[in-house]
Amino acid sequence: MIRRSTWLMLVLLLLAAALYYYLQQPDNLLQQAMAGEATATNIPTGFLIAYEQGEVNEIRVSNSAGKSVKLTRTTAGWMITAGTEAPADQAAAEAAASQVRALRIIGVMEPAPALNALGLEKPAYKLGVKFASGAESNFDIGDITAIGDGYYVRVENGPVQIVSNYGLDALIQMLSTPPIMLTPTAPAVEPIMEMIPTSTP
Repeated sequence: MIRRSTWLMLVLLLLAAALYYYLQQPDNLLQQAMAGEATATNIPTGFLIAYEQGEVNEIRVSNSAGKSVKLTRTTAGWMITAGTEAPADQAAAEAAASQVRALRIIGVMEPAPALNALGLEKPAYKLGVKFASGAESNFDIGDITAIGDGYYVRVENGPVQIVSNYGLDALIQMLSTPPIMLTPTAPAVEPIMEMIPTSTP
């Protein structure tokens, strides 16, 4: 006669085998519960653009409505070359180049959720950067995060990162206020009234 403890061990072994089989199935409920929702994982501070990329020679910003602005470094200085070509405000253009180099990554989405949940399926903005070496990087910019500290950014099919909005806001702002060099206006000239003597009769 089989003892009760033996039956208990057999039942436990069957349950363990059934659990093992269930866990091998893709998308089982336990696996989904353990995975949880996608969250931003803090990573060591870093920059979106590596220092080794070199000097920034071109900056392109565009939005989903088709509006764009492009700054190009030439031998004569920075020029706005999207649409009508015009000299750029040199200080503002250099500031934009510095902001591009200072774009800071503050998190990475792991695991990455669907792109449409982050505004990256049809990005609100795009940023393109060309360097003196000839290398080029292109970024999709999606929604701003729930707490408003950064934007969801994806580089050429790479991971979804959260980039601080400090520099991105200034670059996006160029779409509405391009850094065009303002030409000084000539001061208004007061009209000169010439007194014409009248002859006496």
